[in-house]
Amino acid sequence: MLPRTPIKKAAGGNQTALVETYIGNFNQTKNKKLPPYGKTVQELLLNGKKPTNSIFCFCGIDTWKKATAFSKSQLCLCLPPGENPFNFYWPVNDCDVLLFETGGLKIFDVEKLIYCLLCAGATVVRVIPFDCGKLLVFRKGANK
Repeated sequence: MLPRTPIKKAAGGNQTALVETYIGNFNQTKNKKLPPYGKTVQELLLNGKKPTNSIFCFCGIDTWKKATAFSKSQLCLCLPPGENPFNFYWPVNDCDVLLFETGGLKIFDVEKLIYCLLCAGATVVRVIPFDCGKLLVFRKGANK
């Protein structure tokens, strides 16, 4: 049986999304590759600067189209379709993230990415699901 790591939804009471992970599955090291568009974000953070707005992160079937369009004016990251978010180094430490799910993903796949972003140090991950119409907010350890 796999251990369960809770990610608590910050707003909305006692709803909890659970992500099943293998022990040690997430290891945020710089030996991993950066996600697409991650170099710009990483350089900013390495220079001791912090984004003034949320970092946009895209996942799903329209990832490339959306990330390409927004990267011209916004700090962006994206999870390429079919890739495992555990395989990337997410440069989001002490940053807010706005995650756009562009369709075609199972909720478990989105939860894995949320988990990775929070473990990488994101202060908050706000999620705009493709078919939900509601903004979901996740904070590491919220509502403990």
